[in-house]
Amino acid sequence: MEQLPDEVGGLMHLRYLDLSGNKWKKLPDSLCNLINMETWRLEECEVLEELPEGMGKLTNLRHLRVKKSDALKLPKSIAKLTSLQTLDQVNIFGDGFHLSDLRNMDQLQGKLLINWKGPVFDGANKANLVNKKHLVSLILSLWCGESDEMLTALQRNPNLESLQIQRYSGNTLCPNWMSMSLNNLRYLALVKFRRCEFVPLLVLGKLVSLEVLQIVHMWKEKNLGFEYGCVYGSHTKLQKQRRQGVAQDLSHPKHQN
Repeated sequence: MEQLPDEVGGLMHLRYLDLSGNKWKKLPDSLCNLINMETWRLEECEVLEELPEGMGKLTNLRHLRVKKSDALKLPKSIAKLTSLQTLDQVNIFGDGFHLSDLRNMDQLQGKLLINWKGPVFDGANKANLVNKKHLVSLILSLWCGESDEMLTALQRNPNLESLQIQRYSGNTLCPNWMSMSLNNLRYLALVKFRRCEFVPLLVLGKLVSLEVLQIVHMWKEKNLGFEYGCVYGSHTKLQKQRRQGVAQDLSHPKHQN
């Protein structure tokens, strides 16, 4: 099928729609008439570029799953869907949807991947991630030119249990944004820090609930500050894991689908 027929938008009682894995670049505007829809799945739609701008009318929508749809630009009207509970991936381009459009979506829960597709900093400090108390897993896939300023602005919520940071571009990991108030963090992955030479595990020891630490493709790393273990001893169940070569699935088992 080359495109989804407009007639699908006439199924007024539809509550669940799964269009995953298709090769459409765009979808018909008539889908915005499905005002009773509660779950919409668009996972692994590799060439899907946009959703209808009228999505703001779908006020009953609770779950929008777009994982692995990496070319997708969400419409700005999605900011009106303040009752969304699931939004598992947002791609940040130079135009359209910005992180600030997340500011009122405080019902989001579970896992969220924020995937930067360019050097876009605007709006990070207005995303209000700190208010999203039901988010327990966060993946930040940074644009290579952004680092500490972006991470500080995001203000992660204190209930996070799993945090993965990809493509950090600084030379020394500044841990202040990581250790503040993240007392529930059990899993931390640092991935593809291509310029980073030092990771001070002594300060990361403030993450008192940490059970798993994964450091993957840290190509220029010279010092891993293992003085951590001497200071904090058995106060935390940290498992230090380093990986070389092909990166593995870094999701903590609890948060895998």
